[in-house]
Amino acid sequence: MIKSQSKLKVEKEVIFMETIDGEEFNPDQPVFVVFWTFRAKGTVEPRDIIGTLYSETKGFVGGDGGLETLIENDYVHGPPTVDLSHGDGKTEGRIYVQTKMGKERTAKLAAALETIDRIGPCDAEIEVERIKYTKGGRKQLVGLRARKMAQDEELWTTDLPLENKTEPKEVA
Repeated sequence: MIKSQSKLKVEKEVIFMETIDGEEFNPDQPVFVVFWTFRAKGTVEPRDIIGTLYSETKGFVGGDGGLETLIENDYVHGPPTVDLSHGDGKTEGRIYVQTKMGKERTAKLAAALETIDRIGPCDAEIEVERIKYTKGGRKQLVGLRARKMAQDEELWTTDLPLENKTEPKEVA
């Protein structure tokens, strides 16, 4: 079941940090980071969610192997990261996936996960929160750091090496 209310946004925003919402990401590795939110009617654990993502994406993305094949072939950087909380017999949270694929294939992966309506034995909803474009983050980070260094007066010295070296005196 495809949810028609979801908003698929690609933000052309450069990530200047090593963490995004508490998760560590290497800005010069992936091209996109996909963020989903999920709600499950019941208690599920990260292994349930990751297992569901692997099994339910087969045939939609990555050929017959799905998300697992994309990871093995280095199109997706590492396994999905899951942050969750339990309460009132429900589980809510976020899923993060770093991709090294193009815009269309990343969007297809994002849409494939939205079709999932069960996680383990529980009814669930998964919705794309956003897709962040990260390419070029490292170059911009280097540029910002270089400008800060150029303005740091304490970093720049005019001291020349001494020609006549004298031995240090011992202090009694």
